[in-house]
Amino acid sequence: KKLLLPLCCAALSASALELAAWRGETVTARLAASEKVGKAPAGLTVKTGVLQDVKYVKKPKGQEYAVAADRVLWGAKMDGPRVVSVAVAADAKPGTYKFGDVQVRVVDRVLPPAKEWKYYLDLWQHPWAVARATGTWPFSKAHYDAMRPLWKTLAAAGQKTLTVTLVDLPWNHQCHDGYHPMVKTTRKADGTWVYDFELFDEYVNFGRSCGLGPHIACYTMCPWGYKVSWLDEAGKMQKAEAKPGTPFFAEYWGSFLRAFSSHLKALGWYQDVYISLDERSPEDLRNTVALLRAKAPGLKIAMAGNRKPSDFNGIAIDSYSQSLGHVNAPFLAEVPQRRKEGKVTTYYVCCGPNRPNTFMDSPLDEAFWCGFFPAAAGLDGLLRWAYNSWPADACADASYGNWRSGDTFLVYPDGSPSLRFLALLDGIQQAEKFNLLKARGEKAAELAALAAKYDLKAALGNVSGDYSALIRETKALLNGDCDAKPNTLSAAEKAAGWRLLWDGKTLDGWVGVKTGCKTPPAKGWVIEDGVLTVLPCKAIQDGKWVNLPPEQAARGGGGDIVTAKEYRDFELQLDFRLTKGANSGIKYFFRPDCNKGTCEEYQILDEAHPDAAKGRDGNRRVASLYDLMPAHAEKVVKPLGEWNTARIVSKGRHVEHWLNGVKVLAYERGSEAFRKLVAESKYATWGTDGRRRGELETGRI
Repeated sequence: KKLLLPLCCAALSASALELAAWRGETVTARLAASEKVGKAPAGLTVKTGVLQDVKYVKKPKGQEYAVAADRVLWGAKMDGPRVVSVAVAADAKPGTYKFGDVQVRVVDRVLPPAKEWKYYLDLWQHPWAVARATGTWPFSKAHYDAMRPLWKTLAAAGQKTLTVTLVDLPWNHQCHDGYHPMVKTTRKADGTWVYDFELFDEYVNFGRSCGLGPHIACYTMCPWGYKVSWLDEAGKMQKAEAKPGTPFFAEYWGSFLRAFSSHLKALGWYQDVYISLDERSPEDLRNTVALLRAKAPGLKIAMAGNRKPSDFNGIAIDSYSQSLGHVNAPFLAEVPQRRKEGKVTTYYVCCGPNRPNTFMDSPLDEAFWCGFFPAAAGLDGLLRWAYNSWPADACADASYGNWRSGDTFLVYPDGSPSLRFLALLDGIQQAEKFNLLKARGEKAAELAALAAKYDLKAALGNVSGDYSALIRETKALLNGDCDAKPNTLSAAEKAAGWRLLWDGKTLDGWVGVKTGCKTPPAKGWVIEDGVLTVLPCKAIQDGKWVNLPPEQAARGGGGDIVTAKEYRDFELQLDFRLTKGANSGIKYFFRPDCNKGTCEEYQILDEAHPDAAKGRDGNRRVASLYDLMPAHAEKVVKPLGEWNTARIVSKGRHVEHWLNGVKVLAYERGSEAFRKLVAESKYATWGTDGRRRGELETGRI
């Protein structure tokens, strides 16, 4: 016991904040008072912040206040609880990094940039709240400058929509600042309507420059209270009720839709716009859609509600968000078919449920749960009614009216994120990782078991809001090791008949084509850390070949390598990782005495390479039978810098190409259909030394 005691103390003193992240991911965590952050290593960007207290009323319109350390001041030096954020570059080297008391394990997987995430995030923005809080004139240069960092923060979370308003007070006045129209509507004395879209265009272009979109959510043809407004020819404001189904509704909105449609089409925005409704009745929706289809066919419709989409009597709702409390099995059963039809299906939280949610008094675990739940449930994402609808002084008091404190915002007027927002973003990132693994067919059983633990019924009744164990389990699974140790065979693989084609250390068993298939190439290939890399001798620039500097070019040019042995029936599996501009392939049934056009090729290239656009029907893209047959259009290619798994199965004349666990094509070597493909390809006139392409009995790989 005396000997163990100092060992335990030493272990405690050497402990660190341990984090794990994919390349391309940003992780955030609370720092203990004693934990220090060292200099960031290459490939990691680190920043720290201090948490500031914000008071709030415990109950709407109550008198009893509480305080939450919710506002994150990045770069602040004052005393207080601290937060650290670590952004891992997409090209960071996998491994474990320690800097001060922070330790980050970088997993050899890549999280794509937020704009490429499939997760559908829709947090409503409020431009007029920014103008009031920053003392700027709405849509002045100063106002846009004030909005820009807030909107970019949202874009970095993967936001897919820009909130735009067509009417005055579309939700009456449910928050401190009112929304106003971004389209100026004038009715002339002769009864005709005129529209000025200048502000609409300016704001959409601004939002897109910040990274928001591509969708434009236009609120709304059916405002709460049905009130619409316009200017008469004398410039005086007029107002009236325009309830769906009434003659004035048809006049007011019918004229607008004709002009709006023409304007959107001229700008190329028509397919990006959604006429959005919030919690409207089936009758209102039906009458709105009827006019929309008559006056602007093809313009999309979005709706937030509390019924399943099929309850709206056959109305096709392009984007539908269900209140979390009404998410149930019948609703979820409709999601797969909607996804096949290209429709978006999400869930939303607002003033309810009490939990899980993102209120000031919600445990942070609940914000993570809200972000991750769509992945577990099979939904596309999350909608939340207020990104920045601030009360009078949000930095001091998060309370507002009848709503739970914090319900109206997730970021602060000075651009500081809330700790709630960072926890929500953490859940969103893990959801994106979950869906990436699921799409690739990896860890299928484990992912299904994890999803089942995000039980909505249990969450709605979880009084404690404690999901810490579940969050740890989630991250442990998603950040687990990608594969077994590379370039080795397990006992089970050996028993199944697998042979190791490359030892990960030498080119034993491989020869160079340029050496006459007698010896390995003397240059052009590098082995490092169990990875075999081909070196370039030229580069692609603006779609053309250009020379590299002489010293760099001299290292390349080693030519192709092939196996020393020939194979007939085989199953080949290997991992490949692409770089920008890469163009390569796996050839099989290769014979050095008849190289010209006789072997087949599993295409490997960066799909931004010019050659990918050539050929026919995509038959020069990844996993295709090069220039002959395209791989399945829905194949999943991992981002540049991340490992893909290729598999080729050849049995008799039947051949299959697989990519990341999914079969993407199959063909019969030497069949009439195959010969027809050859005749229609670039190989039609290539010499074959009297032997038909694709009909050799054996060959090298």
